[in-house]
Amino acid sequence: MHEQDKIEEARYFISMMRVTQADYKKTVFNLSAATTAARSALQYALKEAEARDKLNGRSWYDSATKADNTIKFFKDKRDLNIHEEPITSNKDVIVHVGEVPVATHHYWFPDWQGQEDVITLCERYLDAVSALVADGKSQAFLG
Repeated sequence: MHEQDKIEEARYFISMMRVTQADYKKTVFNLSAATTAARSALQYALKEAEARDKLNGRSWYDSATKADNTIKFFKDKRDLNIHEEPITSNKDVIVHVGEVPVATHHYWFPDWQGQEDVITLCERYLDAVSALVADGKSQAFLG
């Protein structure tokens, strides 16, 4: 029911990560907000699916969340962020020297097995959450 609102909220914070890349703290704050909003969308989906069909709704949700490795990765990140310590990432700054020096900021998770940077990975995660919600709607687990 409210999943789309949280997905849009997460997209906003991901877009803000792009704007604040030069500032580590602001980028990490936006990362925290994005992962929390996306996780809320998943929690809303679970609650709604179980309300519509207790047995099959939970089974659908469990299967759907296990099907994508970014969902599990960010679930663990968000759980640590809420219950143990703030979410963090590593950051590299590359300075391109020319007439006008340009700095490129690159954020990454050392515990992620893929090559994606943090922003790309967050976008992949949100795409997976959006696909899960769309699938839930198509199967009538979500309204």
